[in-house]
This record gives sequence, C-alpha cells and structure tokens, in this order.
Amino acid sequence: MTEASLQSHERAPEASPVDRLPPIFVGGTGRSGTTVVGRLLGRHPDYEVIPVEARFHASPDGLPGVLGGTVTPPELARRMVEQWYSQPGRPKLSTFVRREDLDAALERFQERAADDPLLASRRLIEELFDPYARSKGKRGWVEMSPINAIWGAPALPRLFPRLRLVHAMRDGRDVASSLVGLGWAKDVGEALQWWETRMWQVHNMCRRLAPESIHVVRFERLLVEDRAGALRELCDWLGWSVEPAMERFFARRMTPADAHVGRWETDFGREDRAFLAAEYPAALTRLKAAGVPVP
Repeated sequence: MTEASLQSHERAPEASPVDRLPPIFVGGTGRSGTTVVGRLLGRHPDYEVIPVEARFHASPDGLPGVLGGTVTPPELARRMVEQWYSQPGRPKLSTFVRREDLDAALERFQERAADDPLLASRRLIEELFDPYARSKGKRGWVEMSPINAIWGAPALPRLFPRLRLVHAMRDGRDVASSLVGLGWAKDVGEALQWWETRMWQVHNMCRRLAPESIHVVRFERLLVEDRAGALRELCDWLGWSVEPAMERFFARRMTPADAHVGRWETDFGREDRAFLAAEYPAALTRLKAAGVPVP
C-alpha cells in the first residue's frame, strides 16, 4: 500500500477482543529468512503480514523500554514520529499508518500509560496493526522484525500472553555473505562475528519463553531439504491446515533457487572461503557449548 493510497483508505472498524486473533511474530538474527517466512504466513486466510518491520514494539528504546522504566511515554511518542514513522532511508510506519491515526493513537497511549503502561503498550500495537489487517479482510496479523527474537522476546509475552514466535534460523556462512553483499559488514570476519553474537542473543532471550510459544524454522530445511515436511510442521504448530494461498506462495516465491543455499561458496573469494572453512566450525562449537541450537 503506497502512502498516496493510504490517505484515501477508509479506517476499518475496531476489532473486539472476541474477533481479534493471537498475533504471530517472526524473528531471528537478521538475513535469516524472517521476511519471506512472514509473507508466507500472511497468505493465510485469517492473517495479514505487516508490510514493514515496525520495530517500535521490540526495540530497547521502544515499548520494552517503556515497560522497563527506561523510556518515558512522551519519549516513546517522539521516537515513534521521528524514528519509526518518518525516518528516511528505510521502510517506515507511514507505509500503512496515516499520520492522523498515529497522532491519535499516541495521545491515547500517553493517557493510558500514566495508569497502566502494559495496557497502553498493548493497545498502541493493536490500534496501529489491527486496522491494516482488517483492511485486508483479516482478523489477525504477522509482524516480521528480526529483533522480535532478541530484544522483543522478554516484553512480548507480557504484552500478548498468547504469544506465538517463529524463529527463522539460517546457516551463518550464508548470513555473512548477505551482510557483506549489502554493505552491512566490512568483511567476512565482522559478518560472522555479528551472526554468532546474534545467535547467542536470540538464545539468551528466547529461552525465557514458554517452549510451546516458540517454533524454530530452519531456512535450509524449509526451502530445500524437506519443503513439505517443514511447511506442514509450521502449520501444525500454528493449528492451521496448509492453505492453498500459502501453497501457491511457497511454490512460486520460496523455491530452492530463491534460498541461495551455499551462496558463500560463490560470493566469496578463496581467502574468505578458507576463513569460513576454519572459523565457522569453531563458531558452531562455541555456540553449542553455550547451549545455543545451531543450524
């Protein structure tokens, strides 16, 4: 939905608690398949994927900071406008939320937060995400910020007791290749260290969740190794059948070729491949020793 079309979009009526379905969050290290998994889940007849990474609900300087007492409600309101709504150079909330709706929701948030920060935070998320899902004829939504599985993990169960979190996990060598290719890391060493640190962070946060509230999707298995089995397991965990729209998206937009499994072997030169051949097993050993599940 473009910003131009958003201005003419009629706001859907507010959902009642009975009609509202439990939210689904997708998270991971980043560059691990969170976006495509989120879009797959958004093909379900009852769920729509939020079209950008909203982040405010999971970032330490967002709602988790409000709940932890390190961010005041007025600070959160300012950051919502300056950082997440209109920040240039990245997808932003203005993609699907009108400014007048944001301002009204933030005013209500600050009023509620004086008495009940938890309720205020939950309602702010619902007031921004629910209308978008309903505009698509859906009763639930999927949010796909990678940090859901890191900084969001301690706060999300408080906000949504019926939390369902999908952790997308990917081979760290391919994550490193993606990071270097995007310019997010200066070299393969920095990229691999970033992945290892994020894997540890995800584990440290997600181990606080109830086991039944989290499901790990290994990217390579879902897209290449056991496509039907991994998809069925994900849907079974969510209590879904594999819907036709999901099957069509899966077949057309999540092909084995789209996975770029093993891309590090062609993206990197000989020296970087030799580095990964030596250092990646060492990283896996350290993660395993810390109790971190690895790809």
